[in-house]
Amino acid sequence: MSLLAVPQTLKPLRHRSAGKRKIDLDTVLFSLHEKQQIVHDDRTRFRVLCCGRRFGKSRLAMAEAVKRSLSYDGPYDVAS
Repeated sequence: MSLLAVPQTLKPLRHRSAGKRKIDLDTVLFSLHEKQQIVHDDRTRFRVLCCGRRFGKSRLAMAEAVKRSLSYDGPYDVAS
């Protein structure tokens, strides 16, 4: 007899909000505030931000990644 009773049907664990949040592309690309827009429009190779919490660094990075991925016109490796 085992000491640990394991149910026969195990369900995968999911977070409560999994599948509920949908990312709207217009919201990501066009809802940057003034200071984020300055960084977003800067085309230098390296950009260093000195900002605190709740500035929107993650949203800014997401907008950068989406814009760059949609405008990418070079070769890519389908195997990777």
